[in-house]
Amino acid sequence: SDGEWMVQLNFANISVGAAATCGIVNLHTGERYDYASLKVATFKGPYPTSKTAEGVSLFEFKQGKTSLVFDVKEHSRTLDFRTKSKNKEVVVHFEAAHLPEHESITIVTPFDCDPHRFFLTTKFNCMPTSGYVKIGEKTINFDSKNTYTVLDWGRGVWPHKNYWYWGNGSKVIDGKLFGF
Repeated sequence: SDGEWMVQLNFANISVGAAATCGIVNLHTGERYDYASLKVATFKGPYPTSKTAEGVSLFEFKQGKTSLVFDVKEHSRTLDFRTKSKNKEVVVHFEAAHLPEHESITIVTPFDCDPHRFFLTTKFNCMPTSGYVKIGEKTINFDSKNTYTVLDWGRGVWPHKNYWYWGNGSKVIDGKLFGF
């Protein structure tokens, strides 16, 4: 987010299906774009993800006209989403810096309903990010001076019914990055 636009890229695989999603919203006007591609019956893949949130890795999802790529390098993350919707090409491309001094948080959350169910998550906040979103002829540019990414990587065995709430924020305060 740059404070005006927020973009969410997501990949989820829950064994019975895998999905790549993209949500784009103007936080001031409510203008919104949502895209999703679902592939069913993915019991044994074909979408292996890295075993941890850290380390170099490459992840690709392709289904029909949609592709999602997370290219993780030592000090950066390239996030790329492409699809076609309503006869418009949609391209989302970001470069997020993973600075060596940045902290992350990793937690395991149990679920009271079943001791065998849990969620393991690692969050990287305050990542300066540049990039763009193109929807047909419309282009939204993002500058690393005021755009920040949070990466939320997780694995788990969730209950079949659950509500999940979380949020984050990134900002420069008195010349220093601050995130929560």
